[in-house]
This record gives sequence, structure tokens and C-alpha cells, in this order.
Amino acid sequence: MELIWKEIETSRLIARRTEQTHISGVLPPPEGRKLMQVLNCSAEVYVVSCTVEKESVTVEGRIDANVTALDGNEAFSFRSSAGFRHSMNMPEAMNGMTAQVMPVIQTLYAAPSPEGAELKADVDLETELVCPIPLKVIGGVSGVGDLEMKIVKETHRSLVKIADETLHLREEIAAEGAARIVSCEGFAAARELTTEGGTASVSGIITISAVTADKEDRLLQTVRQIPFREKLSLDGAGRDAFCTAELKELYLRTVGDDLDLISMEAEVGFVIYAAEIAEAELPVDAFSPEICFDCLREKPIDINRLGGSSFQVSLREEVPLPDNAPEPSRGLFAAARPIVTGTEIAGEQMKVTGVFETTAVYESEAGNVNVFSRDVPFECALPCPPETSRAKVKPRCVCSLAGIAERNALLQYSLLLNAEFICETAHELVVGLAEREPDPRKEGLIVCFASEGESVFDIAKRYRVPCDTVRNMNPEIEEPLHEGEKLIMIV
Repeated sequence: MELIWKEIETSRLIARRTEQTHISGVLPPPEGRKLMQVLNCSAEVYVVSCTVEKESVTVEGRIDANVTALDGNEAFSFRSSAGFRHSMNMPEAMNGMTAQVMPVIQTLYAAPSPEGAELKADVDLETELVCPIPLKVIGGVSGVGDLEMKIVKETHRSLVKIADETLHLREEIAAEGAARIVSCEGFAAARELTTEGGTASVSGIITISAVTADKEDRLLQTVRQIPFREKLSLDGAGRDAFCTAELKELYLRTVGDDLDLISMEAEVGFVIYAAEIAEAELPVDAFSPEICFDCLREKPIDINRLGGSSFQVSLREEVPLPDNAPEPSRGLFAAARPIVTGTEIAGEQMKVTGVFETTAVYESEAGNVNVFSRDVPFECALPCPPETSRAKVKPRCVCSLAGIAERNALLQYSLLLNAEFICETAHELVVGLAEREPDPRKEGLIVCFASEGESVFDIAKRYRVPCDTVRNMNPEIEEPLHEGEKLIMIV
């Protein structure tokens, strides 16, 4: 037997694993600054490179931290980075495969040290090992004219990038009493996308939180939502297109001495993806009436990327101050780091649960700055395509402290959930044949009774006759067959 091969273009999931890496280091403050107290630490983690070798995957990356601190009674902030390298044992890994890694910060801690801020973080590396090499399956057998094959038609859906631009946006924001900027953070969310010809129009909102100080150096917090509408050039058709927006850089400065204005400059990266759909015929079974063989099979997991969406929601919570905390005089600011703890998909809805790791800063009646932390749970639902089997969800959040009443901090959250929806399918495919001795064969008039859901191919294989023979002798049958349905054949 000389096999005839055909290749199926598909990305196949080989293995999935999550391991945690610990990152630690000292973040030095700006020259001339002494870090006396850490008020807040936020961070983003990035994968810089990912190397797949035999039985191992090595991930290199960095964590970019933004620390807000006190130098005596004056608040300031600074940014710094720490690198990491983590190797994980994956027996399924081979050269030529790729790894897709989504890093998620699970714990983040910063404390004063003689050299600056001592940073400690635990990061989950959610890793998918993928084989991009085309899959070889049986297309036929040379010299075997009576080969019968059972074929399943499958639609493979992938995403292709049709736009990738970074735009500079600028806006002036009202901020009463702001004399200088202490720290800032935020996120960008794309809401509406329209495509026409070779251009796209994207609208959305940039949400920012700025900690400022007035002329008396008292801390204030300003939270604003700035709408935008931008034009992008497309490189390809926008079939089922969706857009992601990432706030890459954010810079704020005060305008004038008494104008109560902040000038915002932002670098926002826009990426537009469109669906690319390919049809494939997959061999799931084969036999020959004349030659006996066994089918060699594999069951690859095909990754279909269905698209993505963004979901933004506002939440309010009252959080009590710790029992031993000093009496509050006024709230200063709050920040939160959202962590998704679970996703549950039912039909066309996905429930997302998680916690806000919240830090609140207030001034006591004695005039001291106090910090306390709370984990605040959240739960929300967003629509998803009906074929979705799992999703990757990346949360972003801006939190503000609206005030403190009766020892309860009044917190407001603006939560953004960016979701990518995935459908995983698996078929047992024929990837080889092994010839063997023939089984004893019945001859004569055969009367058989089908099982529920069987096909003509299943009956033909059972008795090693051509499929056309079954159809010609039973022209009234319709597939799939029903339980107990009678078929007659002459073998």
C-alpha cells in the first residue's frame, strides 16, 4: 500500500499548563527622593520572548511597576521594572511548536527598604502549547480503487490582523485644585467599530485616574472618562471585525497656576482583527472491501478563534475601615487591581467572577496619611458566541474613593473586561493505515438492522461492501439511520 497524503492547515492545541513564577527586586526611587511610606503599587506584566525546545518551554518577561510613596509629607511616584525568566517542563513540547503565554499577576507587594521599594510578585503563566505545522492525514491509497472513506466537513475559523496603529491623543481635563500630578493610571476601551472600503472608524473611551496635590500639598483624586473617535487604515476586508485598544503611554501635566486644568497626552494602540474562514474535509474512518487494514488515528484539538468584545461596567461598594484604624478626616484616593478568578459559559452568556484588590488612602483626624487594603468580590455577565467553549479574559480597572462616612469607605469601580472567545473541536482523524490479515467474510443475502444514528458507511464497513451497494439495494433509506431500520444486501 502506498498512501496518498493531504495536509490540513490548522493550529492544534498540544497541551495547556499554568505555572507560577515569583518575581522580586528593589525598585530604586528617583535621585534625591527617600521612600518613607508606600501608598500604592500597580503593575503590568509582559512576556518578552518564549522559547520552545524538546520537553521544555522557557518564558522571559518583565514587570513594570508604578509606585506611589511619601517622602516625609510629600507624595511622589516613580516607575521601574524587574525582569524574570521561568522554565517549565512540558513533555509534549518539540521544536517547531509555539507557546502562547498569558501572564496574570496574582499577588503584588511593595514595601519601603533602604534602597527604595522592595517588590514581590507572584505571576501565573497560563501557557498553551500549539503546533502550527499542517497536519498530514490520509487522502487515499495508490492502487486501491475500492477505498471507502468517511469524511467530515469542518469549518476552521482564525483571526487575521488587518490594522495595527498607535495614535497620539490629546485632551484638556478640568481638575479643581490640581497644582501638580503625583501619579496617574488608566485604560482605553474600544466600543464601536465601522468599516467601509479601506478605512475603519473606531470610537471608545479613555478612563483615567489622577492623584494630584494642591498648592498646600494636600492629595486629591480626579477620575475622568474621555471619549474618542479615530480613523484607521485597513489592510484587508473587515469580515466580522473587532477592535482592541491598549493605553500604551499616559502623560498628565497641570496647565497654568490657577486654571484648574490638566493636559492629557496618550499613546493608544489600536489593533483590528477580522475572521478568516477555511473549509476542510477531514477523514475520520476508512476501509476497503478487498484489502484489510486498521486505521491509525490521532485526535487533535483544533483551536477556532471566534473573535472578541469589550464589556465595561460601573460598580459601587462600601468597605469598612479596619477596627484599629485611626478616625478618618477625609478620603484621599483609592486604587484597585482586578483579578479574574473564574469564568462560566452557559449558552450565549459568560459569567465572570473575580476580586478587586483594593487600596484606600485617607487622612486621619491627626493629619496622618493612612493606608488599608481590602479584597472586594465582583461578578458580572457578558454575551458570547453560542459556539464558545472557553474564553481568555483580561480585566482593567480604575477605582476612586468618593468619601468616607461612618467609618465606611465609599468606593467606585470602573471595570473593563476584554474577552477573546475560543471554540475547541476534536475529531479522531485517520493519519495512517496498517495492513492486516482479513477477517472471515459472510457471503449471501444479508439482512441487518441499524443502530440509532448509523450511516451507510458504518453498515458498508461492517460487511466490507461498497457504500454504493448498500444504497442501490436500499434506495428508500435516509441518513442518519434509525434504531432497528432494516437493510438488505447481497454479499
